[in-house]
Amino acid sequence: RQLPDGSLTYMAMADRWNQLPLGIIGIALGTAILPALSRFIAREESDEAQRLQSNAIELAMLLTVPAAVALFVTGSAFVRVFMQAGEFTAEDAAITGSLVSGLVVGLPAYVLVKVLTPNFFARKDTRTPVYTAAASLLVTVALNLLLVPEIGVLSLALAGAAGAWVNTLLLYALLARRGQFRLTGRVMGRLARIVLAAVPMGAALWLAMVQGDPYFTGTTLERMLSIVALIVIGLVSYAIFAALFGVLDKATIQRLMRRQA
Repeated sequence: RQLPDGSLTYMAMADRWNQLPLGIIGIALGTAILPALSRFIAREESDEAQRLQSNAIELAMLLTVPAAVALFVTGSAFVRVFMQAGEFTAEDAAITGSLVSGLVVGLPAYVLVKVLTPNFFARKDTRTPVYTAAASLLVTVALNLLLVPEIGVLSLALAGAAGAWVNTLLLYALLARRGQFRLTGRVMGRLARIVLAAVPMGAALWLAMVQGDPYFTGTTLERMLSIVALIVIGLVSYAIFAALFGVLDKATIQRLMRRQA
């Protein structure tokens, strides 16, 4: 079975929403920690390198997990508000929105790849990330061959997300096996709480989507106000539940936002 006409266009438009948090969080954070990691590793300060890598993962997930959950729930609303017009019909928006939801399943993994890769680069190991990326590509291609006949264009998004998770797990497994980095129980507990805080935020956004559905394709003012409302609901609800679950740590965020470690 071949993909229908326009599938790649839908995919490209949906990927724009996925690339926004990836660029702001993943690429920026991965670039920022590389110099500090290189210094710690060169000085054989393994404890400091471990701390910096753990803090980077915490901050990345603190920002990425809620973004992924929010886009999974509200992706179709953003597509309808900003893209549905003229020849871009409601059906086009529905397809693109479903692709956004499929893509962001892998958003945390895409970001983690950007955050874990500097650990290899800091050790002058540029080959391993290439090998794991190749393995990820093989998984992606294989899943596409299996899923395209079943679910069509959505397979492109889901297969890409699955490939990103494979890449992430391989990178982490290799770091752990070499004794170069391992998540502690404290960090894993904080990551679990981040996920727990994002779940009720997603529920709040789902309820807001139900109420705001008529306005996503309304007048320009109605569209803008409906999107602002979704953003406010998402931010406020996540902040509340993040505080309740104890995932907000000002000290960690301040350390990671400093230019020098």
